[in-house]
Amino acid sequence: MNRSRTLLLAVGVGAYSALPALRCARADAEDLAGILGAMPVAVHPLTLLDAAATRAEILVGLAWLAAAGPNDTAVITFSGHGMYTGSAAYLCPIDAVPARIAETAIESAELTAALRRIRAARLLVLLDACHSGAIGDPRATGALRGGFPLKRMAGLVAGNGRVVLAASAPGQSAWELAGMRNGLFTHYVLEGLRGAAARSDRTVWVSDLFGYVSRQVQSHGLQTPYQNAIGGDFVVGLAPKATVQARAEVAGPAAHQLRRLVQQHYDRSELALLCHDLGLRLEDLWGTTHATQVLALLDHCARHGRYAELVAQIAAERPKLLGSLGQARA
Repeated sequence: MNRSRTLLLAVGVGAYSALPALRCARADAEDLAGILGAMPVAVHPLTLLDAAATRAEILVGLAWLAAAGPNDTAVITFSGHGMYTGSAAYLCPIDAVPARIAETAIESAELTAALRRIRAARLLVLLDACHSGAIGDPRATGALRGGFPLKRMAGLVAGNGRVVLAASAPGQSAWELAGMRNGLFTHYVLEGLRGAAARSDRTVWVSDLFGYVSRQVQSHGLQTPYQNAIGGDFVVGLAPKATVQARAEVAGPAAHQLRRLVQQHYDRSELALLCHDLGLRLEDLWGTTHATQVLALLDHCARHGRYAELVAQIAAERPKLLGSLGQARA
């Protein structure tokens, strides 16, 4: 992995006064800044949360990223309201006022100009700009229509090694769901960075991250993430070693046997109770069929270092079942 600097601008706006408040946006920015800031490279973070995320301060942060050098990586994350009026698309800072949106928000052309001034070798922009303001509901209502239109996104990637990942396709809303700390899109971005999208050498490449996030988000049937990219693929993260080791363990023959046993001996209601005993919700796991949710449970426990806990819980509930499992107890 190239040990050059990473400059990170993380923006999370939830405590709006002129727009509906958002439950997860602040946590999105905090958690992304935390995981990206823990990378084994020199990371220079600037985090703007709620009252600090004014239009003026966000523009200052974008200007600060222009200091990135030709060997650096620049990462921008924005979680908050997005607005599309039909003629222009905007990201909404804390001081955005719908009646004066052109002067109080950041229009896509203005964002494009700021991004073009960033000379970093690699630029990643993560936009979770449409997740809901009410639990289980789409965020965008009325004039707040979901998604930047594609023609507005196209200009953002001018240059080389530029990638924009957006939470939802044009015309869609993005969501946040009950029980989730983060917006649906950001939830899976974080999972991908923590190891779900990692290769065997622990590196998380942008293409792999998008593939993972897209599959998981679409499994909920609510929104379709999309990307706009130019130039080559690049590494954006390094997963914890323990996470990658756990994923390798859950792919072994004993884990395959455990999956078959759980699928055969736990119906959906029993699987939901097993998840509850582990502090999880079956509804939050990816997959729509019984078989895929069993796989998702094993995968979730492996990625979060809880595989042994899962086996112990099943052993407590069904000791005779695991008696035939052999090595899976280890």
